[in-house]
Order: sequence, then C-alpha cells, then structure tokens
Amino acid sequence: MRRVLNIAHRGFTREYPDNTLEALDAAIGLGVDGVEFDVRETADGEFVLFHDPELRGAAIRALTLGQVREVRLKGGYKIPTLAEALQLCANRTRLFVELKETVSFDCLVALLKSQAPLSDVMLLSFNGALLRELLYRAPDIPRAVIVVSPGKDPLGMMEPVQADSIVVKYPFVSRKLVGAVHDVGRAVFVWGLPLPWCIDSVVAAGVDGIISDFPDVVKKKLGGKLLKRRPIEAE
Repeated sequence: MRRVLNIAHRGFTREYPDNTLEALDAAIGLGVDGVEFDVRETADGEFVLFHDPELRGAAIRALTLGQVREVRLKGGYKIPTLAEALQLCANRTRLFVELKETVSFDCLVALLKSQAPLSDVMLLSFNGALLRELLYRAPDIPRAVIVVSPGKDPLGMMEPVQADSIVVKYPFVSRKLVGAVHDVGRAVFVWGLPLPWCIDSVVAAGVDGIISDFPDVVKKKLGGKLLKRRPIEAE
C-alpha cells in the first residue's frame, strides 16, 4: 500500500505565525514527513520565507533583506531567511519549497545544494516559467507544478516543466486523476483541504501526500511518532 506523506503547510500554524522557524520546528516536532514554505527574493538577491507579495504596503522584491529583517510579525517573531530554514530543517524532514518570485536562480540553486540533501527537496510553484528555468538550471532537483484544477489534461500541465509531481487543490483530486499520474511514474499531492474530515476521501483517492494546516490531525489518521524539537536561537 502506498504511504501517504503528511506535509505541514507553512509549518504548524496553529501555534505560530506561518513560515516562521518556530512554526517549521513545531511541525517537525509533530513528526510530519515534510514541511512546505513560501520563498520570495528581496531587492538585494536574498531569499526570505514570506507568503504575500507585500510587507506592510511595500513589495518584498523592492525591499532589502535588512529592511525585511527590521519587521517583526505578531508576537515578535522574525521573518526568516531561506538559509536559516534550511539549517533548521535539513536532514530532519523533507522540504517542499514553494517559490513565489525569484530571478537569482543560480544563487538559489547553490544555496539549496549547499544546505540540504537534494533527495529531501522538492521545488513547487504555480509559475510555469519559473519551473522551466529551474529545469534548465537544476534538472537534478525535483519539481512540482501547483494547480487549482488539473482540468482534463493534468499530464499536459506537467510535461512542459517535466514535473515529477502535481499539487492539486481539494476537491479536484480523484482516483482517475491519481491513476493517470501514477501510470507514468509521477506523484500527486493535495492542498487546500478545508476541514479534517476531508482526509479520508483524499487518502482513498490514492494521493501521495497531504499538504494541510492541520498536520497533527493528519498524523493521527496516518500514524507517526513525535520528535524532539530543536531550540530556536534568538537573533
């Protein structure tokens, strides 16, 4: 029977702000199989974990890392760099890195390769052009295309970027879709589950992984052991 991976969406956000080191570490402490987080590039070519395109009214891409680091999230939490996230998570769990915006591809690839086993990394994006660039620059790093609905031709969505996986929003996952993707040796992940009761239906559909905001509930459904958390160093 295929094992379903439990992936924490932006970390364990019930306890901490999303995309923070604390949220990622808490998710790992739950015993998840992987953590998903969002990455954006700053004006000076650095990479930070942040979902929205703007931070307090200014575009992330127009801010320097120093300006981003001056901001504190609710509760006093800082916005981490990708390097910090990799140092915290590498060799502890799988890393599902959703790329929002980036232009410094070579720097990104070099950072990933220096900090984490590539077997534990998957690069995700809604942006097909971005994934095509990564196919050219880092064909050895697995890629996944994120979609809302896969339409009638999910494989056609994957082929231009030679994606290893497709990440489909609930409720557009079906056994037919999963079967078609599995037939060509690729994987299906699901995101956007609104409530825990949806877990059973996507497991029954045969998905390879669940990216959710309630990884603790998924863990109870799928099984797993609690792991010891790593202390977060203060800046």
